[in-house]
Amino acid sequence: MTSNLFQPVAPRKTRTSRKAEESLPVDCSRQLDETKPLSNLDHSYALPADPTDLKTRLSEALARVESLERDMRNVKKREQRAKNMVLALLEDLDGKNLINEELKHKLNFYSGKMKIKS
Repeated sequence: MTSNLFQPVAPRKTRTSRKAEESLPVDCSRQLDETKPLSNLDHSYALPADPTDLKTRLSEALARVESLERDMRNVKKREQRAKNMVLALLEDLDGKNLINEELKHKLNFYSGKMKIKS
């Protein structure tokens, strides 16, 4: 065995160290069976035991679903407006003969008229 494991350690002299030594000892005599069982609420998939908590969680989840559905509708409408604007621009440029076939092909892709071949 190494001798450095048995060497005495000099006591600390800082104010914080002295205060820590003077603090009250922690009572560890409490038995493990006296402790409360851990709650299931730390897992998102566990249902709460109280029906009112369950109702609250259900209401929050339904509100979140409605919010996400509304956001999805808004995104789809925004995308459709952008496609309509590109299509209107394409028709306007084509009507004024300011567009060539290559650019027309590229703009058709963004207007939704052309599908990606997979």
